[in-house]
Amino acid sequence: MNSLIFAGIFAVLYGFLTSFIGNKLIDFLLMRKRYELTFPDDMYIRGKNRKFFLFTLSAISAFFMILNLEPFALAFALLFAFGMIIATRTDMEQYLIFDVWLIPCAIIGIIAVLAMNLPFKEHILTAAALFVVTFIFAIFSKGGMGGGDVKLLAVIGLWLGYDLGLLTFVFGAVLGGVYSLFLLITKKADKGTSFPYGPFFTISALVALALCGFQY
Repeated sequence: MNSLIFAGIFAVLYGFLTSFIGNKLIDFLLMRKRYELTFPDDMYIRGKNRKFFLFTLSAISAFFMILNLEPFALAFALLFAFGMIIATRTDMEQYLIFDVWLIPCAIIGIIAVLAMNLPFKEHILTAAALFVVTFIFAIFSKGGMGGGDVKLLAVIGLWLGYDLGLLTFVFGAVLGGVYSLFLLITKKADKGTSFPYGPFFTISALVALALCGFQY
């Protein structure tokens, strides 16, 4: 009972911190890369409810991570969660996952793998494999996935390794496919309609890590 209370309090604090810092960071990224935005004229409208989204996703992720991970691994897991949550939101708002964000996520991922003594070769090979597989998938999806999704999966593979990386890819692809089918059936979209695929992968990765932890 005490552990649940502690996890809840910590998760709420992490959620507020992520919401505050994440909101400022996303504003900075969008303004800095304004010329790349998919919806530059709707930037503020599409950012509506961002703080609530950041708080909710980060608090839920942190709660389950606290319950299932040791403190040292938890510190890196929370960094991973922050990186994925920011990528999720920018993709939702502008259909973009910025390289300038993924690069530091990858660098910290390498540090995390080495610091936790995870199988380095496996994580590097998983990142490369997911990059190649997702790249091929993106070609055949004819716009359903973009370059940001390809690089995002590589970062996820680098952090999570083979088992959780593969699980993330499969679940993310299936969830994205189901959502796409739902849009077609309900006639809310046609075959040429684009939607952000990244959130299906990032949320799948967060769930996998929160429930299973890093695989040593």
